[in-house]
Amino acid sequence: MSVADILKDLRGITDLPALKSVQDHLISVTHVPCKRTTGFTSLPHVPIAAVVAGCFQEHEARDKKDGDALILGRCEDGKKSCHVVEVTAVGFDIDGTCSVGEIAERTAASGLARVEYTTYSHRATSTKTRDVDGVLASRREASDRPVTDKEMSQYCAHSAKFKHLKNVRVGAGGVAQIDEEGKRYLAIEHDAIDKMRLINFYEEPIPVRDIGLDMSKAIYRESAKHSLGADALDIIDLNCCSVNRLHFLPARPTSTNANHFIKITDGKLLEWRPMLDALREPVMKEREVAAANFKTYSNTPLPLRLHQIKCCLDVIPPVDYGIWFKVLAAVCNLTGGDPAARSLADHWSQSAPEAYDDEVFEDTWRSILESDYAGPRAGMGTLVSLARQFAPGFALPTGQMAPSPTYKRSW
Repeated sequence: MSVADILKDLRGITDLPALKSVQDHLISVTHVPCKRTTGFTSLPHVPIAAVVAGCFQEHEARDKKDGDALILGRCEDGKKSCHVVEVTAVGFDIDGTCSVGEIAERTAASGLARVEYTTYSHRATSTKTRDVDGVLASRREASDRPVTDKEMSQYCAHSAKFKHLKNVRVGAGGVAQIDEEGKRYLAIEHDAIDKMRLINFYEEPIPVRDIGLDMSKAIYRESAKHSLGADALDIIDLNCCSVNRLHFLPARPTSTNANHFIKITDGKLLEWRPMLDALREPVMKEREVAAANFKTYSNTPLPLRLHQIKCCLDVIPPVDYGIWFKVLAAVCNLTGGDPAARSLADHWSQSAPEAYDDEVFEDTWRSILESDYAGPRAGMGTLVSLARQFAPGFALPTGQMAPSPTYKRSW
């Protein structure tokens, strides 16, 4: 029986002693059976008891982590961010930045009702990256010698995806391997890390379309502080702030149990309206600044804009999905989806051939172009900020014919 069927069968069940004070509180979730599928099932107004009883009772043994997942809100007509009508719960991923014990102390202090569980890669000591060229980018000249521990350590230290790893070494002798999809990858070995997910429940649904995606993300960040403490943003994976984020249900590798656990704790519901009141002014200022910046760069002649974009892309590596998506959004927004800009973005994406997927590129570019998002958009400020992460001191050229600046890359 599928998770969606289980949830439908459990709709009338509101008895869950572990969450007694909030068990009959209604939330909405969207079930997605697999990350790569277009299918989904929106399940509005389901008791917390039913969701927890149907989804968070045990870890399913799987060969891969890509299985059943939930969007913690109600979707209509699709499962992109623009399709999310309301958010009723919030999930935080903590990947190696805190131990299980430290997280337990933080969540206990919050007094919030919660579900905590270890994720698929909990206590893993190895992972992989398809960004082989990114690992090799620090070499001054082309070489086919194996990757060293030092090179892999430097790469991970500058990667948003891998910077939390400790005592990094290269696996398989530093030689690129071929995975089941026929793509090259490098093995990464590291100390075992705790990987967990924490879910809290809102007192009332957040109307995403009314307050905007930017405000929804701001509330997400503020919710993290209420749940995990003032320094929560240093602990959680901020790539999870999207309202349509897929939260995989508890699963573990078939080969090991690795001390996986699920902990359900009663407590308060999270109140988001006081956060909205406190965040309204700063978010409005961000919108005004973004609008002014967009107007400035939209008045820049397109050829110069394209040249400036190319200068940024020359020093930004597509090292992970977060950076890749921000760059695509910025390039598309700055040019209105101009074909020449699309070509630039596509060519840049292909500089990480192990991660490149032409269909994903097309779908993502189209979704950005067709988005009706009214909040601050990624633009030249986003590109310059990313460029300076990898090339400190980076500055945009002031003229169209000025050569692309050369900077020492930090990746």
